[in-house]
Amino acid sequence: MAAGTAPQWQENIQDSATDLDAINTTIGAKADTAITDSTTTNTTQSFIKGFVKILADVWDSVNHLLHFNLKQVGGNAVAPGNNAVPVLNSAATGYVAAYGSNAAALTANTDYLFKWGAGGTTQVNHIMIQNNSSILINWDLDVATSAGSPVLSNTAGVNTLFLDVQTSILHIQGNGTPNVNGTSASDIVVRGWL
Repeated sequence: MAAGTAPQWQENIQDSATDLDAINTTIGAKADTAITDSTTTNTTQSFIKGFVKILADVWDSVNHLLHFNLKQVGGNAVAPGNNAVPVLNSAATGYVAAYGSNAAALTANTDYLFKWGAGGTTQVNHIMIQNNSSILINWDLDVATSAGSPVLSNTAGVNTLFLDVQTSILHIQGNGTPNVNGTSASDIVVRGWL
């Protein structure tokens, strides 16, 4: 070993200390601030703290659930009702007028077509069907009904159906002849919105 030079083991220790300093700089320290902007240059510890901070905002530790707010693509918030079913707040106000040539009542065991707009060709995005009649009704969208179509009950409390789907024709069928959108409390009620 030449005079004035450090022994090899001492150089190795100094190199190791430099490597550890670099690692500590990348990993960070307990005191580092939480960072949620991943475009900045920060320590791993900062990013982990930032992620934990975001997770804490949405975590319900009592029920062990993640909470979140639904948003439409257009940015309008969706507000859940008492039954936690999302209710869209972006529908145009008012109903779309029913087609003037819709039949006034169902014909027993026959596919009934309910249309919207002056020419019967208007598409709606939201539909409500309420069955206040004494019969069960089969329903479908843009295809003829059959015995295998979905059924809407006539039992109060479970006799109303809301659909958020674009359609031109609502098909209804039942084994009776109740009025559709009549003036009686025992009618089938249909509404459509854009």
